[in-house]
Amino acid sequence: MVREIARVISHFEALTYKSKVQFDMFPAVEQYPQECLFTTNFILPDRSKAKLFESNCTGVVDTHFRWMQENSIDGILVQRFYGQFEDESFLQLLNQIRTAAEKYGRSFAVEYDLSPIQSTDFSNVVPSLLNDYASNIAPLMTSNAYLHQDGRPVLELWGFGIDKNKL
Repeated sequence: MVREIARVISHFEALTYKSKVQFDMFPAVEQYPQECLFTTNFILPDRSKAKLFESNCTGVVDTHFRWMQENSIDGILVQRFYGQFEDESFLQLLNQIRTAAEKYGRSFAVEYDLSPIQSTDFSNVVPSLLNDYASNIAPLMTSNAYLHQDGRPVLELWGFGIDKNKL
């Protein structure tokens, strides 16, 4: 997790120095565990350095699912972007989501976001999806927290054939 936090910190610091950054709403971080927070170079109105949270931290995922339970939010769809199937931190996040969903009685399902596909050669798309599904997603579907409809696991495919230039 330390390496992931360092990556996020360097990302935000690069933004701080190289471009204007705008938040629609700066996150309140008081309810997150301290080990999931990192100090940035953003300065708050009281002149202190702002902290942000790392999403791929067990305490953050747990807090989000606790909030979902407290506010009667039943579950989530988790986006899995095509082209990022080798991202081990995402697989870690999926397992954290499964654990928190089971703990708080919430549900989750996976949505494959296929919008990154920019090729006219789709010969590798289906084998890549099937491999990722069998290796990484299907095992999650055995969880009582994984969303099912009429006894079948829910899996969403989104964005196939979308031309980002026309959005």
